[in-house]
Amino acid sequence: MNDTERPVRLGNLSGSLRGRFRRIGLMEDLNESIQETEDAISSTPEPKSPQQRSRLTMFKHIEEAVKYLRESLAELSNDDDTGRAVTLDNLATALDDRSQLGSQLADVEESIQLVREALSITSDSHPSRARKLGSLGMMLERKFNRTKKDFRYRDEAKRIFLLALNSANGDIASRVTAGLIYISASSLRTDGCEMYNVAKTLMELIQLWIPLSLKPSDKQYFLSSVVGLSSNAAAISLEIGESPLSAGMKADAHRLIHNSVISEILINGLCHINAQRIVNVPQCSYDMPKTS
Repeated sequence: MNDTERPVRLGNLSGSLRGRFRRIGLMEDLNESIQETEDAISSTPEPKSPQQRSRLTMFKHIEEAVKYLRESLAELSNDDDTGRAVTLDNLATALDDRSQLGSQLADVEESIQLVREALSITSDSHPSRARKLGSLGMMLERKFNRTKKDFRYRDEAKRIFLLALNSANGDIASRVTAGLIYISASSLRTDGCEMYNVAKTLMELIQLWIPLSLKPSDKQYFLSSVVGLSSNAAAISLEIGESPLSAGMKADAHRLIHNSVISEILINGLCHINAQRIVNVPQCSYDMPKTS
């Protein structure tokens, strides 16, 4: 082939290999795709375009991250709990990202094992524990979604999300995210009591999530988020036979409109509640146990 055809053909080959990687999950295809993309770029007489650079970066950086994190982990002393916990967590995250790029269940399983190890050397009072717990819950959810057979993974994920939500020293963003994902993964038929208490806890946490300023353009967005959370909590309470949210909590929701913002996940996660049909949901009136 002539010089002008070579980059195009190599780029097409790279795309085909990436497609096969997504269907079959063979890392050899991904690695060869990276090499072919590099060859295509180096064979292009014109300067590398942003599209070419981004295409290569997408596949190359995650492989480099996994490689370097494995090397870092091997070099760390077993006595360096802090360094090992951070590196284990980062490697678990990189493998989790790679698992979403392709279909490697082995990456999901290894990421779960690594973040479990990171948690085992992270104290219960450490601020990062809530985030690590949330990551473990998401990885377990992904494993459940890959298999669709073993509900032990989803059940454990839900327990982990509750632990993250109730980690008193954790950052509020991680705790709120864990609570919202718990709601999305739960059913009012079987988890109504917990969902009700999660919604109440989220309302309490959001009151603490106060930024230094609030742009006028954010107020309407925040209004819909907080009122949506309050309304969904009230809907849960009616379904499970609990008392509706107190007037104080409702006032809190409206006051929050003027002094706090929350992430987009509030809207996406809480839509799950009203999408479910409930039959014979038992009454309950207990609170979730608090954990550190």
